[in-house]
Amino acid sequence: MDKARGILRYRATDGRFSVNDARTLSVVVADYLLREMLLARSYLRGRLLDIGCGTKPFSLIYGPLTDQAYGTEVPFSPFGTMEADILCRAEALPFLSGCFDAVLLTEVLEHTVQPFLALAECSRVIEPSGHVILSVPFVYPLHDWPHDYWRFTRFGLEALCRQAGLRPVYIHTKGGVGATVMSLTIQLAVRATDGITKLFGLSRPIRQWPAIRWLLVMPQRLFLLLAGSLRLPEALQRTSDWMTPGFFAVATKASAPMGDNTSELSMLDTLSDFEDGV
Repeated sequence: MDKARGILRYRATDGRFSVNDARTLSVVVADYLLREMLLARSYLRGRLLDIGCGTKPFSLIYGPLTDQAYGTEVPFSPFGTMEADILCRAEALPFLSGCFDAVLLTEVLEHTVQPFLALAECSRVIEPSGHVILSVPFVYPLHDWPHDYWRFTRFGLEALCRQAGLRPVYIHTKGGVGATVMSLTIQLAVRATDGITKLFGLSRPIRQWPAIRWLLVMPQRLFLLLAGSLRLPEALQRTSDWMTPGFFAVATKASAPMGDNTSELSMLDTLSDFEDGV
């Protein structure tokens, strides 16, 4: 059965996940995040905690992979709290230590007042061989204000993990320069449509008009299609660290045994089949 939840869609006929552009205009950023989530599926297991779960879009991915999953939200979440099992801040999780196999923290850390404490709490509640799967923005406009406090570089994210007693397994970029430029261009276009809506006192934002929405979505779809057909030299791919919409990381307890994939972090930019540096 086909399913849609928040920003994600799942098509049962071929088992394909895609971004639901009826729910988001940040299609490029959401697409790179989706690709990274699919790469990290092996870490989504056992008892999972989805912090800042919103509408639980990623439950379409982790639902069949986990034994139990719980979601948390804050009372003032712009996505509502209907899907949350518990209302709490990431800095004060009401769970026993070591009770989860995985913690998912996607696009949440920038909204915490104390990100070091929030990640320390994630570290506390995972069992010794558990994993924290997280994503953060880097070059991306303010959103969900006034609760948007931080931006993180790769090196800041590494430091954040180590301060929390975690060892990064890998850190990937969510697209490179091209994805950043496309994302910012669309964000500027969206703000322009909002300005027109306000100028003419329209009751319905014109970004919701089908024709306008199509104009905002299609350039992103074309960009992703073009990006998927390109494979740039490694030297160009590495520029994605310099300008990227954000980062995606998997981390484990610093005391956990090192596996084969921990050597990835020593590279300037670990590339996956989905990362094309544009």
